Amino acid sequence: MGINEAKIAIAAIKAAPDNKKAIDTLEKILKNILTYPAEAKYRKLKVAGKVFTETLLPVDGALDFLYSLGFAESDDGSWLEIAPLTSDSKTLLVHAIFLLTTKQSSTSSSSGSAPLRGIFLFFIIFKQKIISYRGFGTKYCSPNSTSTF
Repeated sequence: MGINEAKIAIAAIKAAPDNKKAIDTLEKILKNILTYPAEAKYRKLKVAGKVFTETLLPVDGALDFLYSLGFAESDDGSWLEIAPLTSDSKTLLVHAIFLLTTKQSSTSSSSGSAPLRGIFLFFIIFKQKIISYRGFGTKYCSPNSTSTF
């Protein structure tokens, strides 16, 4: 499990014909997990479901990609699920989204700014969550507030 395994799986996904729908689906799955980390329904994929069997399973590397990010079969085998997120697993998912959605080769790491782009993507994903956090606006953004950052 880790980013190196994810890079190998992403290379296989990108090399597969008709991969666009699988890439879009994987991106949506990962963004939902990051956006709603406390909700278990976003951390599970039904193995017998249409999205899994028709969109992900036929694409080389898609299943390996999910396993590389920490997905595992449930005890009864009907779900692929990922454990509740830690800071390390969040970072891994953000990095994986970046690699999955960029046009450059995922196996080369010639750019030293890739981690910074990954962090930037992380903040874009969570920008709306931070702004809409209950109490944030009244405590820190009120015109009468004396609080500073």
